[in-house]
Amino acid sequence: MNAIDFSEQWTIVQPYTDPVSRCAADELSFFLREMTGSEIVVSNLTNAVRIIVLSHDDSASDGFYWRAGGTRIELYGDSPKGLLNAVYDFLESAGCRWMLPGSAGERLPEGKTVALKRDSANEKPVLPGRCLVLGHGVFMKDWGEWIHWAARNKYNTVFFHVIDSPIALGAIPLDMYRRSRLDVSNLARRFGMTVEFGGHGLSALVPRKRFAVEPELFRMAEGKRTPDYNFCTSSSRALEVLRENAKRWFLTYPGADVYHLWPDDIPGGGWCSCPECRDLGPSAQALRAANAVAEVLAEVMPGAQLSFLAYHDTEGSPGTVKPRKNVCLLWAPRKRCYAHGLGTPCPVNDGAYDRGFAAAASFFAGSGAAPARVFEYYQDAVLFKSVVPPMPATIKADLAFYAASGAHTVQVLATGDRAYLTAQLNAWIFPRLAWNPGQDLGPLLDEFCSAWFGEANSALALEYYGILEKAFALALDTAPGESGPSAGKGTVGMVAEPPSDMGDPVGASAARLEEKSRAFEALPALLEAALQALDRAADREATEALVRERDEFDLVAARLQFERARIELYRAVAEGKSGSGLRPFILNARGALKDEYLWGRTHLGTWQERRNFAFLHFLFDELGLEAIDRGTSTRPVRTARMAGTVWSLFLRSEGIRKLYR
Repeated sequence: MNAIDFSEQWTIVQPYTDPVSRCAADELSFFLREMTGSEIVVSNLTNAVRIIVLSHDDSASDGFYWRAGGTRIELYGDSPKGLLNAVYDFLESAGCRWMLPGSAGERLPEGKTVALKRDSANEKPVLPGRCLVLGHGVFMKDWGEWIHWAARNKYNTVFFHVIDSPIALGAIPLDMYRRSRLDVSNLARRFGMTVEFGGHGLSALVPRKRFAVEPELFRMAEGKRTPDYNFCTSSSRALEVLRENAKRWFLTYPGADVYHLWPDDIPGGGWCSCPECRDLGPSAQALRAANAVAEVLAEVMPGAQLSFLAYHDTEGSPGTVKPRKNVCLLWAPRKRCYAHGLGTPCPVNDGAYDRGFAAAASFFAGSGAAPARVFEYYQDAVLFKSVVPPMPATIKADLAFYAASGAHTVQVLATGDRAYLTAQLNAWIFPRLAWNPGQDLGPLLDEFCSAWFGEANSALALEYYGILEKAFALALDTAPGESGPSAGKGTVGMVAEPPSDMGDPVGASAARLEEKSRAFEALPALLEAALQALDRAADREATEALVRERDEFDLVAARLQFERARIELYRAVAEGKSGSGLRPFILNARGALKDEYLWGRTHLGTWQERRNFAFLHFLFDELGLEAIDRGTSTRPVRTARMAGTVWSLFLRSEGIRKLYR
């Protein structure tokens, strides 16, 4: 370990004028002053006694090199962003950590002498792109702190996932982003970040109001034109309207490096079956639309890319339709199994999500398209229903697979219904494993736990996360056909056929439900062991981080208990139980869901978060229970309960229309 004495004045030699290099010098001087209390001068002169020399090349890589001696420290980047990475890596070697956005998440050592864990480093990233996707208004409120946090943790891309919809579930309301767009872009550029922007906005570029006068623009379903989803890509007029409005959209939101204009977010059946389209699969139709938009993008913003979203029914090959050179694959495997990493045996992932990605990446690369990107869901608290399962082993396996299979950038979606109470293991460990998927998990996990919970609690925190990973695997383990996203049309449709999501085994066979039920018998012991690990740590050193984690654990326990109760209910239905025989299972599931609602009312600090939390669980949990419960009633009671549920859903959806605007 090398110790550097900062009791005397040090000078940072920074001869560059570009914003990222200046940011590197500013960040280094700020944190050194915070740590040591000493004066740190930034200059372009090299004759000082104690100097830190900053330099960089101008390559595409953001790799770096640094070495430290008693009176001279050299920090070099392959690019200005690489120099910034060198600064943060040096500071991490000195003991700095950024666990959560904002000053409360900083962990900075103090003292005039700085002890380094290493006295040099020479690193290049395995995955060139490491992207944080901000996907909810609750994160957009603190966008500046999120950009700072992401840059300090080796992310080099930030994606603002927006939606122009009255109900923004899982995305940032477009109006909210629009108000800060220029400031957001300027700050991201200062930190050397690639900027991405957009979301499910493709169909809005062919406005639904045109259906009354130009129905031929829209898709055909069951022999009739309908304006419900997407449009007809065989219609030259539809593509003309699409290009006109895409140009207007790009000029309204200039300055991004990668744009996202995705089709409608539905599990399937949203494309056209007219005579001209019927022989084209969803992927081919979607890529024809993307190419039309990309043609306009090349005219108005040369150098920018447009993503093609391979998601749900567009995961298949586009066939003879080839992407333009400014179109990049965006592989979004939301229907995968997260109990297993890609490249490891799994009946859901095998073929569809390992060889599937490799084939898609090869197809786009062979067509001369922009490098492939992956949109992952490790931090998606909509998918995981308000909690984020720790999954370091899955992330490590995935990133090694993606890097070997042609991915340039991997993105992690941060979305949900509330702000985080505690530091997020997945979000923290992801950019480090993306930088080097080959490194051991043990030291990384120990580093996270030591920084967040204190070194005295590190071993118990590691035990705690290991137990939670096993507990969540019970819920995350899926089999083909047992679950999948679905959504009803309109309020009445959602009540009649409640929406479901991945992880909800509504389609599982009786045999599979029995198998899952047996596996979940281990849950009580696992939750008790995790709680004991936390409590033992709290007895030794009751830090604020442990108090926060204890609150978070209460929701984790409630969620997993609901998952178990729902499986027992589905199993009872599959076994033919009804009426009074089914009632105990319904009450048990409702009781577990009630614990989740109570947690939200108790722990969430704003009315927006409480309402958003309740709506998420009402939509994906309570509606399903109500449908089963309603089925056990007499017809008049069923009708009355159906009407009441429709009204409740309407009121709840109306209540969140203006959240975070």
